[in-house]
Amino acid sequence: MAALCSKGGPETVLLEAITTEIDRLGWRLIVVRDGDRAGLEADVLLMLGHGRTFRQYAHLLRRTADRHARTILWQADPLLPPTLTESVRRKALTAAGIYDRLNWIGSLIGVISFGQSSLGRRLATQRAIYRFASKPLFLLATARTFPPESKRKWDRVNYRTIRVTAECEQWIRRAVREGWLDHLCVSTIQKQRYLAEHGIASTFAPLGVYPALGRDMNLERDIDVLFIGTVRRGERRERLLEWLQRDCRQRGVRLHVVTGGCRGEARTELLNRARLLLHLHQYPWDTPWIRLFMGTACGAALLSEPISDARPFQPGVHYAEAAADQLVEAAVDLLDDPPRIEQIVTTAQDCIQREFTLGRSLRTILRLCPSMVAGP
Repeated sequence: MAALCSKGGPETVLLEAITTEIDRLGWRLIVVRDGDRAGLEADVLLMLGHGRTFRQYAHLLRRTADRHARTILWQADPLLPPTLTESVRRKALTAAGIYDRLNWIGSLIGVISFGQSSLGRRLATQRAIYRFASKPLFLLATARTFPPESKRKWDRVNYRTIRVTAECEQWIRRAVREGWLDHLCVSTIQKQRYLAEHGIASTFAPLGVYPALGRDMNLERDIDVLFIGTVRRGERRERLLEWLQRDCRQRGVRLHVVTGGCRGEARTELLNRARLLLHLHQYPWDTPWIRLFMGTACGAALLSEPISDARPFQPGVHYAEAAADQLVEAAVDLLDDPPRIEQIVTTAQDCIQREFTLGRSLRTILRLCPSMVAGP
């Protein structure tokens, strides 16, 4: 039996797809909450998402010497930028570790208030102190992410981006160091290479495609370029989209932006109306494939900023790539050449269906556990 903990809320269709694939491999899957002891009694405890969100399991696993489950983190979230010097990286990881060293605050507040203070208030106080104490170190890492000569306003990264990735990496490093994480699986070759350079072994298991991710509905494609994604105020995507929208209007390109609430069938239908799906980095050093998978499944070619490590995909073959200030020009060229768009989509579909299915990745993961016989 396998237990899946997916704190952070992936779409229901993904959980259903994972359940279906594991059932197809001959195993039963239960979905558990962070800290649920049923997860420790399964053959495999698979934690999917940002490591730092599994605080309760981390607490239990550090103290449970006789646990039955093999523990696996399936890491799909970005880690720290590889461009940071080792000194700055250590400072960012130290900042992320401050939260763990502030656990005494909740106990102290409880004693002072004779136990009347709520757990939520104690945790809020702990988080506030952590963010106040750690922010200078995260700001240092933020300033060192891109070289000083980078002048484009959209190349500035918000310090929150560095904080999130540092917290995730610090959790992984501590879990590996303390020995209660049996296996680490990563969604991109870029992450695998980065971790190997820092002495951490991992297995490549992309968060692959599954039928509900999208399909070609043969709709009229009345949207030239579509962007679907989170856009936070003051961050690089917002700055870059403002510039791109002005340039698209001047060039007569229809750019449609959706910043939230678009999932399931509504998203599939929207993707079927698009000729190009635009990717703008939230984490410029990470390799994001979810947009390639979604767009290709629905017949839209991906147009992206340059990707740091695209293996095994190739720019110009499986997707189109251009520098941020050349994206509109690249879009115009592609829109004027429909056969090229069709060729990119077809080539990408062939590669994805051959190498990047969810079932293939789950077989790779379950084979890490001797007790699991995960199909051919």
